Amino acid sequence: MASYTGQVATIHRQFNAAIKKAKSRQAVLNAYWKHKAQHERLLKQHLKEEMAQVNRVVWMKEVYRILKKSGSMYVFSGWNNLKDILTALDDNNFTTINHIIWKYQFGVVTSKKFVTSHYHCLFVCKDAKKRKFFPYSRFKKNAKTSDGKSLHYQDKEDVWSIKREYWTGDDKTPTKLPAEVIKKILHYSSQKNDLVLDPFLGSGQVAVVSKMLGRKYLGFEIVKSYYNFTVKRLRKNVYRLKKEA
Repeated sequence: MASYTGQVATIHRQFNAAIKKAKSRQAVLNAYWKHKAQHERLLKQHLKEEMAQVNRVVWMKEVYRILKKSGSMYVFSGWNNLKDILTALDDNNFTTINHIIWKYQFGVVTSKKFVTSHYHCLFVCKDAKKRKFFPYSRFKKNAKTSDGKSLHYQDKEDVWSIKREYWTGDDKTPTKLPAEVIKKILHYSSQKNDLVLDPFLGSGQVAVVSKMLGRKYLGFEIVKSYYNFTVKRLRKNVYRLKKEA
């Protein structure tokens, strides 16, 4: 995508060309109103993107402030926001440990580009020397698959093939990581009674799975319906909520 200044320059050229071709006062006015509308749309989008960048920097700054030196953070992102996320992490002094790819099934098929069927997961920390990691929390060092391969090695590769969850017939929100992804993160980077923070609770997946695994949990959510959904799951102590008739 072209930069904001580049896009502004383009619509200015188009406006100037339209003015030169205009043969009446009405044609000039039409060109002007079109140019004005384009410029306002660009400015609105530019300010929205700048505010999003500011918000990313602000919340990461706060997470860095409260994160223990022994702790770590996992940030999920689509490819379209990845550059901004990486920049914000660097700007806030996080150290990147791994760049994980979560590969899921059923991406959206299009006729003009490749199918997107993955998310980026950035595994970062505050203090590389003091951060905790529990390499044998899921499989023992010498555990093998049925065909003799190392389960320990396979589970620790940085490409995770984990299926999305589809809650047909249940209450749900559009923001939901599979429990298996969260379990894997919690097992490798935390222990029982550790405090897990999710600054964007969404459906409450991180809090619910943390509770299942004996972790303490804390989170924030500004969408009231998502917050209510999370609280209901936690109070009822259930993973999936059946739709009420």
